[in-house]
Amino acid sequence: MRRVVRRGRNHRTPRLHISWLANDSDHPRVAIVVPRCGRTAVARNRIRRRLRELVRRRLCPRIGAVDVVITARRDAYDSDFDEIAADLEQWLGSSDDLQTGPKKWSPR
Repeated sequence: MRRVVRRGRNHRTPRLHISWLANDSDHPRVAIVVPRCGRTAVARNRIRRRLRELVRRRLCPRIGAVDVVITARRDAYDSDFDEIAADLEQWLGSSDDLQTGPKKWSPR
């Protein structure tokens, strides 16, 4: 994760900070980071579940062999699923180097 955050490209939205870097495997690898921000474990787990579902449905089918670190920002706690999804779609639409791997990966 450190390598991706330090050497990779970055994109910030109101609710997410996303870093990515090409990897040597044939599939994407995604890490989700949800800082405490003074919130309860229930709130952190809700954000984590939402992000995992977005990654499964919308991110993995559309990217190649890339390491991605998605960090939830403070505003993510007060956002609904559609707002977080819009931030992820904004990043996907603005990034032209996500297809760096040999093939797209599809979840089972």
